[in-house]
Amino acid sequence: EGLIPDLITLTTLHKVLQNLLSEQVSVRDMRTIVETLAEHCPVTTDSDQLTSAVRISLGRAITQQWFPGNDEMLVIGLQPATETLLLQVVQSGSGLEPGLAEQLATQTATAIASQEAQGVTPVLVVQSGLRQLLSRYLRRSFPQLVVMSAAEVNAHRQIRQTATIGNTL
Repeated sequence: EGLIPDLITLTTLHKVLQNLLSEQVSVRDMRTIVETLAEHCPVTTDSDQLTSAVRISLGRAITQQWFPGNDEMLVIGLQPATETLLLQVVQSGSGLEPGLAEQLATQTATAIASQEAQGVTPVLVVQSGLRQLLSRYLRRSFPQLVVMSAAEVNAHRQIRQTATIGNTL
C-alpha cells in the first residue's frame, strides 16, 4: 500500500522483478524487495538502479544461493587495472572497445573453465558500478556465469579468488 502508484509505477516494479528473475535471483522475499524500493524510489525511478539496490538488500540470500553453508567462496575476480579501465568506460558512458571486449570474453572463458574444473559455480565478483555492465555483456556468451557485486556478498564469508580476468588487457 502506498508504493504503487504513489512512489513507483507498476511498470517499473515489473521491470525490477523481471531483472531479478533474469539473473536467477529469487523474488520470494517480497517484503525486502518492496521495502528497498520504497526507500530508494524517492531518489531514482531507474529500474536498473533500483534492481541494484534490491540485489544489495537481498545479498545474503544471493550469497547463500550460490555458496550454501559457510565454506570459503571460490570466485573469479578482476585485475585492479582492468577494473579501473572498466569503471572509466562505465563513467564515460562509452562502449567497450572491440579488442578489449574480445580479450575480456576470451579470459572469461578461461576463468569459467577453471571454476568448472574445480566443481564450483562460476561466479565473478566485481565492484557495484561494474556488475550490471559485465553481467549484461558476459552472460550473453556465458549464461552459466553469475556476476555479483562485492556489496552483495555476506561480509562474514571468506572469499578466495581462484581465477582472474584482466591479466593482459
